[in-house]
Amino acid sequence: MSRSSKKKLVLLHGWGFTTNVWSCIEPQLSSHFYIYNIELPGYGNLANYANLTVTQMANILVTKIPDKTLLLGWSLGGLVATKIAQLWPEKILGLITVASSPCFSSTAGWPGIKPKFFYDFFNKLNTNIIHTINNFIVLQTMNTNSSYSDTRWLKKQFFSQKIPSIHVLNAGLMLLFKCDLRYVLPTIKLPLLRLYGNLDPLIPEKSIQIIDKLCLSQSNSLSITFYGAAHVPFLSHARIFCRQLFFFSSLIK
Repeated sequence: MSRSSKKKLVLLHGWGFTTNVWSCIEPQLSSHFYIYNIELPGYGNLANYANLTVTQMANILVTKIPDKTLLLGWSLGGLVATKIAQLWPEKILGLITVASSPCFSSTAGWPGIKPKFFYDFFNKLNTNIIHTINNFIVLQTMNTNSSYSDTRWLKKQFFSQKIPSIHVLNAGLMLLFKCDLRYVLPTIKLPLLRLYGNLDPLIPEKSIQIIDKLCLSQSNSLSITFYGAAHVPFLSHARIFCRQLFFFSSLIK
């Protein structure tokens, strides 16, 4: 692809990981996009931040995001990306969320992660951080054909990075538990691509169906589920994942 036709693409990682989680697809993406790999507050070079709301995180990151860019967020990063798209739509060409939900917690009429999971995870995290992270990585790839190799790869990325502080991890977990952007998602008028895995234990298929209904009024909204993928479709289904990004980008002039 010629330099003049490339679009800018900002990548926001998820809970626990830093920007190196995208290294599995950056070579493919860089052939079509100018990549801006940005760390969430509390991670990497932004390690001094903790206990932020999703709006505060968005306020910090918007200064690092170029104008007229595609904005992609994975899991927790999807919440932050959605908030940025709501507050500064003029900066964003299109919003892409990956294995993300506007509300991760289950509530009445809304399938999601049960509060007990969050409570148990919080207690385990503060008792044995390494063991808990290892188990969480296994959970993200569970039941996929590439589970073994993907788990090894994710563990390598996590333990080769600057590990976030327990305060940052706790704050991020609390954000996933409490944040509710269900009222925001239907108001997004930008082109919107939502990518899921049908085996994702954190975003059940019933959640995907309800999120799709929330977005029915948006004519420029697409929802794609990768069958055989779990919470990390950009790793287990890298080639087809990138193709969907290329296609979505081609629809935006």
